[in-house]
Amino acid sequence: MIALWSEGSRDRMGSMLKDHKLLNLTSVNSWRTVQATPRNEAMLAVVGMEAGFETDNVAVISEQDILGDRLVRPRKASRKLDNFISEVTSLASGDLVVHVEHGIGRFRRLADARRRRRTA
Repeated sequence: MIALWSEGSRDRMGSMLKDHKLLNLTSVNSWRTVQATPRNEAMLAVVGMEAGFETDNVAVISEQDILGDRLVRPRKASRKLDNFISEVTSLASGDLVVHVEHGIGRFRRLADARRRRRTA
């Protein structure tokens, strides 16, 4: 049985193993299913495990055993609204700004959301 961290990991591992001609793959969701599956079939299970193990009846290989250590991406620091407001209020008309979607522009003023709703 191959123990994977998520459904997405199971799908990716299944595709990768099929690409390497391992075709007897069974997705399992319970230990009972593992015990009932024939010995010649590889099983893919979503079970968070860092290292595999072996008994007389089953060998469990973890995702990390196959792919190496998991990459843990650091979470992006969330920007606080207070910081955003203080940064925006420091802008002066004519300052150059960079917009995430529209690119570089020149700051004119903040639009009043209430006024925009009335004119729309």
